[in-house]
Amino acid sequence: GYGCSVNACLVPPSPGEGSIDGGITATPRLVRPGGTVQVSWDVENADPASCSVTGSNGDLCTGLASGTRTSGPINEQTTFLLHCNGADVDILTYDAQVVVNIVPTYKEI
Repeated sequence: GYGCSVNACLVPPSPGEGSIDGGITATPRLVRPGGTVQVSWDVENADPASCSVTGSNGDLCTGLASGTRTSGPINEQTTFLLHCNGADVDILTYDAQVVVNIVPTYKEI
């Protein structure tokens, strides 16, 4: 809706303008212990220098609003977190995550 500020009506921003949007994916989402995945992300209207992708396996990539990287070894369930600040002071932050699971292994007793 419309908002008012200092006796002036403000038109709400149109979709895609003044908003931050994106996503993060991991392929595959299921790996054997010690396996790796391709982590890809893309964020629009972000300040690239503020962007980071952090893996709970110790991976870290900073300074890119989009990219694809091969993860380090994954030995347990791993979460990759994407965080960016908006390119404009009026835009807040963007956060997303993707989880990679380990293929269950069975051992005869």
